[in-house]
Amino acid sequence: MLPRLLKVIPSQDGSVQIRHEQARYFANPWHFHPELELTLVLKSTGTRFVGDSIGYFTADDLVLLGSNLPHYWKNDNQYYRSEDKNAEAIIIRFAEDFMGKEKFTLPEMQELQGLFLKAKRGLLIKGNTQRRVKKLMTQMLSQNGLLRLITFLQILNLISISDDIAYLTSKGFNCHLNPRHENRMNTVYNFLTSHYREKINLEDIANQAAMNPSAFSRYFKQCTGKSVTEFLQELRLGHACKMLIQTNKNISEIIYDSGFQSQTHFNKLFVKVNNLTPAAYRARYRK
Repeated sequence: MLPRLLKVIPSQDGSVQIRHEQARYFANPWHFHPELELTLVLKSTGTRFVGDSIGYFTADDLVLLGSNLPHYWKNDNQYYRSEDKNAEAIIIRFAEDFMGKEKFTLPEMQELQGLFLKAKRGLLIKGNTQRRVKKLMTQMLSQNGLLRLITFLQILNLISISDDIAYLTSKGFNCHLNPRHENRMNTVYNFLTSHYREKINLEDIANQAAMNPSAFSRYFKQCTGKSVTEFLQELRLGHACKMLIQTNKNISEIIYDSGFQSQTHFNKLFVKVNNLTPAAYRARYRK
């Protein structure tokens, strides 16, 4: 799916833009922007797409995104259907040279330059670092001027020296940012994220793009870095992980509810991706 360029309006009161988003669901589509972004989910659940990474998010999900890295937080279906549900996040956006180009040539800024380079693959921030950053981001909402900037520098410093981080995208990920076919791929993308639990074939998906299956397969791989099968498998695995965490359904039921047709295939794929059996994954989370 080809991302759209999102124009970030510069903040009038500082070099760092912070926003407290509260809505029924997160509305931004699959998009990118030159600014780096630090996103902390406070409420809601769903699927997080960053580059070629697909993962499940819950409250306290904290991610640092590098410049022009495509991303999309898609809430679970109930957030679009029910007015009782709501999504909430704190989002900070900033340019790589937010303090001025000259400042980033200083020796003290070398760690930040290294952090911004790592962020090009997307960073998931966990553990004690996540908890400390969450506290500081909450403080920033009520701060202004120099105090807000100092707090933000504390946040960047914490992340830059932390071991509680994991890369999201694959090492060789390279997004094609040409938006020529944006509408076509967004149609395909919405179809897949709405129907991945069903039994769908390549022809069904290719029809969404008005292409024949063979040409569409090559096109999809070029745009996403994944085959259609790989993309569907990751969506289904993400749903299965969510069900293992949130429900007491038995594993066999979760497998078929997630769109897999073979328990053997699911178990093999799950262990390959998570290095745990589904039962061990559930037990570790609950522990």
